[in-house]
Amino acid sequence: MPPADPDQPLVSIVTPTYRRADMLRRAVESVFAQTYHNWELIVSDDEQPAGETWTYLQKLAENDGRVRIMRNSGEHGQVSNINLAMTAARGQWIKPLYDDDVLKPDCLAVFIKAVASQPQVAIGACLTDRFVNGELAKPAKLGRRAAVELIQHEQAQLAMYLQDVEIGLPSQVMVRRDCIDKGVLFENVNGIACGIDTWWYARLLEHGDLLLINRPLVEEHQGEHETLTSATSQEAFDEELIAFRRMIHPMINPKLLPMPLNVIEQSLRLNRAIHRLYQRKPLEALGMMMHVYHPRAWGLALNWLLRRLFPGAFQLVPRVVVQP
Repeated sequence: MPPADPDQPLVSIVTPTYRRADMLRRAVESVFAQTYHNWELIVSDDEQPAGETWTYLQKLAENDGRVRIMRNSGEHGQVSNINLAMTAARGQWIKPLYDDDVLKPDCLAVFIKAVASQPQVAIGACLTDRFVNGELAKPAKLGRRAAVELIQHEQAQLAMYLQDVEIGLPSQVMVRRDCIDKGVLFENVNGIACGIDTWWYARLLEHGDLLLINRPLVEEHQGEHETLTSATSQEAFDEELIAFRRMIHPMINPKLLPMPLNVIEQSLRLNRAIHRLYQRKPLEALGMMMHVYHPRAWGLALNWLLRRLFPGAFQLVPRVVVQP
């Protein structure tokens, strides 16, 4: 394969980082291990003043012209940091890679092949294998899902509202850069901390369809380091799920007849009650269930549970199988 042109990359990999030099090295190594080479890597460092991470990044950029490094001198935090990197991207596609995650070697190649014949796609999303302290804890489950599926953008927003699709972490997605050029960036939203990426997806879907690549192309790594999710209480996370549905509800085409918000909110409480049962907290789960009275909410929650047990079955929103 001929060497990539650093001035005309097809894919811009964007990595926001903050005081995770060892994890960042692992993430960067996974970029250099890609079988697809027409990429640029943009890393935005949020640490002030500069520390070990910046020293490492400077050496990296000196040795490879595809690496561009930036220091986030604006408002600090995830939103400003990743937005800085995305707005500097030159590729037709932007591939977020958070510093604690890893790309599998064929990740970019599979993504590029999948989106090549789907110019209307705004977001491509893959599955992930979850690692805890370096050990595989939760491998991706394909189930009955086709290798590649397409959900039309309005149906995809409805699927998010119904919890009928899980797009996943930012590291699991690739997005069209022209959506970013139109101003669809991460936003800080009152009442939303863990779900700012999900809100970003919902807004991206106003500009194109959702392509699901049903194979694990990313490794999600968890462990001793703190994440937004691990730092958020279960009660706060419960309320975030409801707050997001209230935000996305006005975006859904009324012709799709979305279920009323009160039904969705009750079904979400049932879903979270099931999660409490999994954590062996039966009294908490029972207390949450006692406040759910709408039969459609019970039906939605059962459907959600069956989809998780049998991926590819019991789907509410239609998918179109895309031939490789």
